[in-house]
Amino acid sequence: MQAGFGYYRVGQAVSRSLPRAAAAALSRALAAGYARFSPDLPALTANMRAALGSPAEDAAVRGAARRLIVNYADYLVDLFYSDHLDRAAIAGRIRAEGLEHLDRALRSGRGAIVVSAHLGHWEIGAMALSLRGYPVNVIALTHRDRRIDALFLARRAQHGVQTIPLGRPREALRALERGQIVALNADRPFGDRLVEVPFFGRRLPFPSGYARLSLKAGAPVLPTFFVGDGKGGYVLRIRPPLAGPGEDGIVRAFIAEVEAAVRRDPTQWYIFQRFDETPQWPV
Repeated sequence: MQAGFGYYRVGQAVSRSLPRAAAAALSRALAAGYARFSPDLPALTANMRAALGSPAEDAAVRGAARRLIVNYADYLVDLFYSDHLDRAAIAGRIRAEGLEHLDRALRSGRGAIVVSAHLGHWEIGAMALSLRGYPVNVIALTHRDRRIDALFLARRAQHGVQTIPLGRPREALRALERGQIVALNADRPFGDRLVEVPFFGRRLPFPSGYARLSLKAGAPVLPTFFVGDGKGGYVLRIRPPLAGPGEDGIVRAFIAEVEAAVRRDPTQWYIFQRFDETPQWPV
């Protein structure tokens, strides 16, 4: 599921004209209808089968795939309404677990690498950390359409999140040397250095650049997930720092964390193609 610039323009217009609750209700209704014939259903069903450990014909698998599409509608609404995110919203809608791991890492003065997955709402998670007073830099892929890129850059910057384009490791290293956070998603194969590790019963390639950066800078890697709580709010889960040995060991430990997190919240795993297929970059 990929949206063009026109879709984002419509989303922006709706967010400026409708209350969030009304937009969310409309979005869920449209998504529920779309979920019945979405071309993404075969891939999503395969992914849910892996996450749930159920046979393909199981009604629970098909139901989970459809719920994922509706949940993604909520993801988009929150993205478009992120202009309204502030400290009060964080206090009222976001519960944090494991902030002590991040605080301990930052006290070392070497920064922290916050590594996440396409699970929950990673964009809002970065904004929430920044609004709590943490210095956040995100490593992000560049969209084909520069206008879409500009929208994401503006939304992040509005909340104090700086963007480092993928492929600029020196910028990431400098941010860590300043004692800041470098955040990225690392559950899909991108970049020129990949490590094959077990994931849902298969050996698949995953990026290892963040592990190399960690070893070079002496900055810990903290698996972090920002997921919906099912009650209209979010939970920010920061896990303890990963241990190696070496780059491969760090990647293996992170992907094990991703697998556990996906099993916990499978219908927030926003991968709209089979997880074991090579994605097309840039998006």
